[in-house]
Amino acid sequence: MIGISIIIPVLNSKDAVITLTKKLFELYQNYDLEIIFIDDGSHDGTQEILKKIKNEYHEIIKLVIHKENLGEHSAIYSGYKIASKKWAVTMASDFQNPPEEIKNLVMLGEIENLDAIYGQFIKKEHSFLKNLMSKIVNGLAIIFLKKPKGLHLSNFKCVKRNIYKNIVNEKNPLPLIDLAILRETNNIGMISVIHQKRLIGKSTYNLKRYISLGLRILYNIAPSPFHGLILKLYSRYFPVLI
Repeated sequence: MIGISIIIPVLNSKDAVITLTKKLFELYQNYDLEIIFIDDGSHDGTQEILKKIKNEYHEIIKLVIHKENLGEHSAIYSGYKIASKKWAVTMASDFQNPPEEIKNLVMLGEIENLDAIYGQFIKKEHSFLKNLMSKIVNGLAIIFLKKPKGLHLSNFKCVKRNIYKNIVNEKNPLPLIDLAILRETNNIGMISVIHQKRLIGKSTYNLKRYISLGLRILYNIAPSPFHGLILKLYSRYFPVLI
């Protein structure tokens, strides 16, 4: 039985998490499954719903609650810390990543013995600003980490256990997950996936989050003597993963 840890960062998604849990359980009950919700500072009652879900599906649900909004990369990092299965899949909570496609990422990794597999969106349904930031991150990855030009980094990805455990062993206070994966391996596969319009909720990306991501990128590509200064600047305005 193939082991899958499905890691789902959540922020104010009370209308999605019950439906998503039931769908994942229905689709993957024949796998060695664990579902890890990372509540990243919700204030709409999501945390209470997640606690109820954990009680109902206690054998497969793990829950981490961040008291503050630390950002998607720190949420995934927290998920990697407690994940235990052979494959860790990260996905959105709003059904932009169809749950049915998880098995396609995992099976490609199994068949081709890959370390990581990225879903390549046939058509992206993000906002202009989010698409722009995505292009910036991909461009920096090409420059600093020699990312293959044909690979587009995305939130919908699957990573083997030895890779994601190496990432958390680095104890990075401002993790940037995709750059960390590229530093660990170039044994990476790609598979075309559907990217749906947001079915539940609305985007939480704003100017403040883009500034936060920009500083996080700078921290991860700058020489180590500058890390202390960047971290001090970041922590003055944004919460930091400890």
